[in-house]
Amino acid sequence: MWASRNARKLLIRIDSSCMSSTFLSQISCQRGNDKIVSSQFLARLSFQIETKSWDAVLKVEKTVHMLRSYRIDEFLFGESRYINSLIAYDYLPVSSHPMIKTYVEPGNKLSTAYETVEESGIITLRDNKEHRFDITVYDDYDNRANYTFTVQRQTVTPVRPEYNENKPGVPVYYNRNNKHEQEGMSITIPAGSLYRSIYLTIDTAMYAPAYANSPLWNIHSSDVPLHTNATLHLRADVDEAIRDKALIVAVSKNGGIKATGGTWENDGVTSKIAAFGNYCVMVDTTAPAIRPLFKKGADLRKHASLSIKISDELSGISTYKAFIDGEWALMDYDAKKNVLNYTFDPKRIKRNTKHTLLLTVTDKRMNTAGLETTFTW
Repeated sequence: MWASRNARKLLIRIDSSCMSSTFLSQISCQRGNDKIVSSQFLARLSFQIETKSWDAVLKVEKTVHMLRSYRIDEFLFGESRYINSLIAYDYLPVSSHPMIKTYVEPGNKLSTAYETVEESGIITLRDNKEHRFDITVYDDYDNRANYTFTVQRQTVTPVRPEYNENKPGVPVYYNRNNKHEQEGMSITIPAGSLYRSIYLTIDTAMYAPAYANSPLWNIHSSDVPLHTNATLHLRADVDEAIRDKALIVAVSKNGGIKATGGTWENDGVTSKIAAFGNYCVMVDTTAPAIRPLFKKGADLRKHASLSIKISDELSGISTYKAFIDGEWALMDYDAKKNVLNYTFDPKRIKRNTKHTLLLTVTDKRMNTAGLETTFTW
């Protein structure tokens, strides 16, 4: 449950879910004018702050009988992926402004951002008194935004939510190696892949994409980031003769397909995945597409280079080889534009001469396409 409040262009979300390594159900909260009432026996609160840009949050302070603060001055390149834990990852698809967490998830090893963090930045309400909270955000120029409010816990029957048998999913711990198997699939999530422990949910969709060779599996939620890859195995129905062309693909909410790859093992495909989401098995038997960005026999003597568009709809480009007049030619591959570029070199090819270009392109499932064309330079 979330509560939000705008104050001087500062949006603060109050996160009432417990961030500890045990599995505690969320606390239900409601917002009054400046008061939030928690109806949990042991209320645990943490906060998230929306800003217009990364550099708008240089320092965050929370005051509730003590100082809790952190700075975003710099971070080590090797720790940059931990930013997925520093921000509210689930908020990225719905806002162009980052939402910064003021608490530290147990799997977050970012070493340079936190100055003073007590109890991981989580506030525990152990009585029914009103507690005042002050949150102040500073930027590089010492501009600041402040929000003050109170929180009060209501008295209810004590519960042990970490033993909630009705919680859907399978417990997966951030600090342990986890493997879950069920009919048709298995997933391995190593220690350190998660920033906090979760209840892993897995099911199948009613419909799979056209030409899919397995059900479409819904693997938890794409709102939950992975720090390191998990290993996914999906059972599939593929003819033995083309099993080497089978691969796992990720399917987006709008139906887009992106290959993750993988190899055939036992009764299906095993692949590393970098994110939770929707996955199925498909077979790639289609060769890459090759399209020269010049006409056959074109006069390119006034040009410094030539370009060829190459693409592959599923598994992706693996290798390419080019020869001009029988000699190997160095091509520069622009992966963002899917274009091969060749810069003319008078030391390698003759000027004012008709040349023959041979190109072969192979995708990651060993489907190959070829091109033979001519040009004058």
